[in-house]
Amino acid sequence: MSASLFRSILRWFHIIVAFFVGAYFYSPIVPTLSWSLPLIKFGLIPLLMLSGLALWKQAKLMKWINRKQK
Repeated sequence: MSASLFRSILRWFHIIVAFFVGAYFYSPIVPTLSWSLPLIKFGLIPLLMLSGLALWKQAKLMKWINRKQK
C-alpha cells in the first residue's frame, strides 16, 4: 500500500468518525438515545484519537508496516 493511498483512506475515516462525534455533541436527538453515549465514549472517540495519531505519525507507521511485510 502506498503512503498516499494509506493517508487518503485514513483521512476519510477520520473525517467520517469526526462527523458522528460532532453529530452527538450538536444534535438535540442523538444524546438522548441510550446506546449513543457508550458508543461515543468507548468506540468513536478512541478511534478518532488513534486515526489522528496515525495521521500525525504516518512516516513512522509506514516504516513499521513495510518492515513487517518483509
